[in-house]
Amino acid sequence: MSDFEILFDRSAAAEGAERIELSAGTSLEAAAAVVETYFQEHPGAERLVVASNGVVLGVTTRSVVMDSFRGAPPVRLDECPECLGEGEHRDGCTAGNTAEG
Repeated sequence: MSDFEILFDRSAAAEGAERIELSAGTSLEAAAAVVETYFQEHPGAERLVVASNGVVLGVTTRSVVMDSFRGAPPVRLDECPECLGEGEHRDGCTAGNTAEG
């Protein structure tokens, strides 16, 4: 079992779900931030297929991500999808109070 398994809902179907592709080497914390951002930006979405290097890792759901990862381990600046190019975490970014410089 990979560390990413905690992101996924084994009962969720991949068929009909949107798909995101993570970069190779993406950390669990960064992946959680990416999928959380997706669900925040797509309020009608309930499921999301997560892949890396063209391989499906699993299917996550809004309830798994939005209920489970509040207060997750700190997200480094180089992993924050919203603040990556800005040089510092912004107020209200996905990393929120879990950000570290």
